Amino acid sequence: RAARHAEPPPGPRRRWWLYVLVPLGVLALGVGVAFVVSRLVGGLPETPAASTLPTATAPQTVPTTLLQTSTSQLPTTSRPPTTTAPPTTAPPTTQQPNQVQVPDVIGRRARVARAQLEAAGLRVNQQQVPVRDSQQAGRVVLQNPQAGTTVGRDSTVTIVVGLRFGDDGDG
Repeated sequence: RAARHAEPPPGPRRRWWLYVLVPLGVLALGVGVAFVVSRLVGGLPETPAASTLPTATAPQTVPTTLLQTSTSQLPTTSRPPTTTAPPTTAPPTTQQPNQVQVPDVIGRRARVARAQLEAAGLRVNQQQVPVRDSQQAGRVVLQNPQAGTTVGRDSTVTIVVGLRFGDDGDG
């Protein structure tokens, strides 16, 4: 008779805390990993151009009436010009034959940028950086040296190509 009124044996009733603590532990671990990853991504070395990353904007439609110019709308005269334009001269070039100007490849696809830089006589060092904007994936988001810089032929230009989270880098 005493066995009927005895406390139930320890079992699932006492282990309810496992069902609460295990998911909380997994959640805390996930948050910790996300924090560490965000710190690592945020700690990338900055170049002078890193302060302004290009962002994609929605395409704008320009009315075709603004683009059309008719020669019949231009003023006409029957008199010859009274003044002559000054002779044009090419600006003096200060570039040496072994010097090239770095082209602007930001926003271009990686293959196109590489081809453009190699055609200019430059070597290419390609690196990747994770991006959240899918329109930046596969495109150059940074370049060093900056566009317009004069460098020696066969100099190395580093391009940083956006890599969408989860991509394996083939594109």
